[in-house]
Amino acid sequence: MSKGFSSPHPLMFLLVIGGLTMTAVTAFADDPAIFEYVPLLGPFLRYCNIHWKWEVQIVFVVAIILHLLEGCYACYLASSLGMSTGDVVKWTIQTTALGYPSLRLLLQKSHKEQ
Repeated sequence: MSKGFSSPHPLMFLLVIGGLTMTAVTAFADDPAIFEYVPLLGPFLRYCNIHWKWEVQIVFVVAIILHLLEGCYACYLASSLGMSTGDVVKWTIQTTALGYPSLRLLLQKSHKEQ
């Protein structure tokens, strides 16, 4: 692998960011009627919003904390690999947004370096 920046499959952006968005909406929506307009997952999200709101809020907060910690670790790891400042910033932002799919690529790069 080369020593710069790389991205996971573009579908990962849709899946991870879409999942975080759906979790946030489910956790914090005041009106469960909005889920009537969501195809396929709408009834499940509505049920979670009504019956498991507190639990979904905890899951969302924990997910955000984990993404932030993964972003911090990616920043540290990319810096320790001697990457350019631009690449370090890209890895940090991408890993904060995507979490493990991005961090896995960076970890593969670090194992190739050793």
